[in-house]
Amino acid sequence: MLYFLLLTLWGTPSALATTDHPTDHLTGEQICQVVDLELQEAVEFELITEKEAGEILLRCLINYS
Repeated sequence: MLYFLLLTLWGTPSALATTDHPTDHLTGEQICQVVDLELQEAVEFELITEKEAGEILLRCLINYS
């Protein structure tokens, strides 16, 4: 039983390393659009201010677009 468990776990990391993530294929502009949606929601919930959201979005656009 232990032998079977070790064989099963041995192949797991390689299978996980090859999976694609949905965000792997996004452009920088698309990433910033998603970030902007999240920032606007944070502003609505009063977690951050509009100014802070704008500053974060600007950094996203500078770094990823």
